[in-house]
Amino acid sequence: MSKGKMNLMIFKKKLNEAKDELRRTNIQMDHLNSALSLIFLSPNRLSLEGTPNGEYGIYVRGKRVSLSNLSAGEKNAIALSYFFSMPYENRSEEYFF
Repeated sequence: MSKGKMNLMIFKKKLNEAKDELRRTNIQMDHLNSALSLIFLSPNRLSLEGTPNGEYGIYVRGKRVSLSNLSAGEKNAIALSYFFSMPYENRSEEYFF
């Protein structure tokens, strides 16, 4: 096998691993946001979303805010939601079916 084909195979493997990790992260974030919507009884009150540069943003009523601008209650709600989403960490959708 040529070196070019070997490098391509390695690149494809790493790309698939990155896609799997992103998928698992999105599953956990979906569950985290679901818990937040139950805590506040509103899906848009407080949520976490991925940003185009690969970071996560905190959104209050659809507007991005910094962590320092959140109330203690909002920070606690995020921590509680994270606790509720822990069983979904690093799991695929197939795991739960």
